This record gives sequence, C-alpha cells and structure tokens, in this order.
Amino acid sequence: MDQKLQSLIDRLEKVVERAEASAGSAPVTAAASAGPVAATVKAWQKDVMSKVQSFKDATAALNIP
Repeated sequence: MDQKLQSLIDRLEKVVERAEASAGSAPVTAAASAGPVAATVKAWQKDVMSKVQSFKDATAALNIP
C-alpha cells in the first residue's frame, strides 16, 4: 500500500510541475513564499487535501501508519 501511495504522490507532483511550467509560474517552493494565492489554487488544494484526508482516515481505521 505504501508503494502505491508513494507512486500516486510522485505522479501528482509531476502533474503539478508540468502545470506550473506550462503556466509559467515558479516552482512550488518559491510559490509557497510568494504573495496571495489564487482562488483556483486554493480550490485545488482543498480538493486534493480532502482526498488525502480520506486516505488518512482509511489507514487509521485499518491501523496502518
């Protein structure tokens, strides 16, 4: 399960990097310290975090760290 989750995270990171590169934005680390965050970015982050929370809840229910 850990390997599948890590694979999914790696794929998501690559997608984000490509999206940022095509939009001409800075890398994630630089963007985190930049000014205000666009509403679409906040909505995307909220959506992703809700899915991550589902994984956390499921693994907690199964006693998987």
